Amino acid sequence: MASIKGHEAGRHKPDEPYRPLYRKIYGKTDHELFGAFPGSHALVSRNDGDVLFGGDFSPFMDLTKPRPADTEYVLTLRTVNQQLVALDNTYGGADLVPIACRVFRSAYNRLATGQYLSAVERDLQAAAGETGEIAAWIAYDADRQSLSRQLIHEAMLISRLAGDRGMELFQTSHLSMQGVYLRRSREALRAADSVLDRGRVSGRTAALFHLRRARALAQLEEETGAFNALGAARAQIGDGVHGDDPQWTWWLDDHELSLHEAVCHSGLGSWGRAVEAIGHAVEGCEAGRTRCHFNDRSQQLEILVQAGAWQEAEPVLITLLPDVGEVGSLRTVGILAAAAKRLEASRAALSSTLSDATTELRKRVEAVQTGI
Repeated sequence: MASIKGHEAGRHKPDEPYRPLYRKIYGKTDHELFGAFPGSHALVSRNDGDVLFGGDFSPFMDLTKPRPADTEYVLTLRTVNQQLVALDNTYGGADLVPIACRVFRSAYNRLATGQYLSAVERDLQAAAGETGEIAAWIAYDADRQSLSRQLIHEAMLISRLAGDRGMELFQTSHLSMQGVYLRRSREALRAADSVLDRGRVSGRTAALFHLRRARALAQLEEETGAFNALGAARAQIGDGVHGDDPQWTWWLDDHELSLHEAVCHSGLGSWGRAVEAIGHAVEGCEAGRTRCHFNDRSQQLEILVQAGAWQEAEPVLITLLPDVGEVGSLRTVGILAAAAKRLEASRAALSSTLSDATTELRKRVEAVQTGI
């Protein structure tokens, strides 16, 4: 909740797309919340809401009403979950962390204190477990790893109480994903194997855990095992969607497979294959998924830089620059920081255009990371 504290202390001001959310959640005007912004115009038009939620902020307002949770509350919570996912897909997680945490805490506290109708207990638990998973993902994307870990453990407990095995599996995959990100490879592998070894999961669920397993094994330099796991994931994804596949597996596709394959190859030093696979991933990201494109192109730049492919890296970096600071995925900004560091270490080999772009990248990354 550091952003909220920073806002209250006058150190943090949310970007324009998020200000309508703050207005509605806190029940105050822009002037009361943010004061005067030099050179800004009044942000009170309903058009801001139209852009984000089709003008309907009532779901967020409904969650703040001091009343026992009922069926309407649960349905509203599900709607807000979808809106949080849509915002993250467009803007990244950085500015969404305090909002997602606020929504999750509201539902969590109702469960903890019994402020709900007994008839909706199981449905409320299931919806709140989903909210916790989304909040944990948003914190992960914002590179708030300790907070993400705390949230996912709380969410797993709620999902378990709800008997929502599918969501609990998704939350387990989050822990494995985070283990890979933090290079806690054995932990990530154990989490993936704990599901695969038990069996009795749908094909696409198994595919996700094979991907997690592949990434962990690649970090451990177990090449054969990593690509066997990728092959198993590819077979499951290629088999299509079945009735027993959880709804959340919708995003598992050839694009996702190519992305993980590229990172595995790069981790094992197979640069030619890594460059080819990341190219497929960039091409396969659906239009409108802004954060996805930003992440994929950042991964592409990092791989090209590691491979010493300066000529190919130059146009990728130039197209990335406008999005640095616009898409609030601090996890992805960390990838760009690593790429900038490698580029600066190789300035003698760079063209003047790539060298200038590297300088600009470093400045933009530092501005994002320091909150300027």
